[in-house]
Amino acid sequence: MLKKALTTIILFQLLTITALGVLIYYLYNLRFKEEINYVDVRVDVNDNSISKIQAESLTLDSLIKPQDNPNFSESTFNSNSDTQSQVIIQPAYKITDNTILENYTQDAKPVIVPMFYTDINSADLEDSAIISLITSKVKQENLTEIDIDVSIVNKVKNIEDVVKTILSNLNPTNLRINIGLPLKWSDNMDYTYLDSVSRFYKSSASIEILNNLCNKVRISAYGYTSVNSSSAGPITIPELTRDSIKYYISKGLSRLKIDLVINNRAYMWANRSFASQYLYNYVLDSQQVIIIGENELNQYLSSTDFKLVRNLDNGENLGQLLLNGNINYLVYPSLTQISSLKDLAKSYGLNGFILYSEPF
Repeated sequence: MLKKALTTIILFQLLTITALGVLIYYLYNLRFKEEINYVDVRVDVNDNSISKIQAESLTLDSLIKPQDNPNFSESTFNSNSDTQSQVIIQPAYKITDNTILENYTQDAKPVIVPMFYTDINSADLEDSAIISLITSKVKQENLTEIDIDVSIVNKVKNIEDVVKTILSNLNPTNLRINIGLPLKWSDNMDYTYLDSVSRFYKSSASIEILNNLCNKVRISAYGYTSVNSSSAGPITIPELTRDSIKYYISKGLSRLKIDLVINNRAYMWANRSFASQYLYNYVLDSQQVIIIGENELNQYLSSTDFKLVRNLDNGENLGQLLLNGNINYLVYPSLTQISSLKDLAKSYGLNGFILYSEPF
């Protein structure tokens, strides 16, 4: 009788330990799994005359509707503005060769968010190295909010794993993480032409999980023509920007977490042909363009060595610049394009926008 009672007690204890283990595992993972509003995108438009990508866009049109956000606002990169209402994202920690180069000036304004970034055309980054570097810096500086730039997102294997592991390493933590995402507008699109520029398109990162892990997410409204493009071409396609906004929302991103990054810089190619279609604008392994900030661009535009070649259909301009005796072509946005992209972000009820004016 005693033996049977002891056996029962032991079995009960084993069951209790097992149940506690399951509960601990559930509570540990609960941190990363919250309620989400995910819309499954169905390509349900039956029209053989259009592509799957076009059908997907039409489907998103019916699923993702514009809406108003009365608190729509502007954030800035590296701004010297005294406007307290603006969130200032400061490129503070440049990651290169598995080390961090600091470019961070402490400021009394509480709205400054330090950014981790890398060269726009750097080599691929190891996820484990990025996790270690960022985790160490957060602990060392006791940071409560950080920004991971799209330049890093493009170079790691899986940004979801990076963010999740950083939070796990710091658990429990009140750290807020913001990230940048590249232009993406379809699941049916073949993005292999961007393999040398970004690893994001082939990653298994879940947008819906990133929505729950991250405090804010920036969507780049530029990148149709990459820095490695062999020919001059449009940098921003407004229609694809709109489709990207709808795509990311349909995948689980909260509108109120999204800022749209609008390009206000110029891309300059040495004497090249112009290609309006990405299929004819080959992406090479090395950087082909020089990115010109707004201030330098304005100097070029007022130069007697500059002439406007034509206005592009997407709202950008194509100009020719004679520099040191060599012909260069500049592609840069018009004020009309910038204004229309701001209106686009506002019409979909996004958190706000960021005008990207100077390279860093």
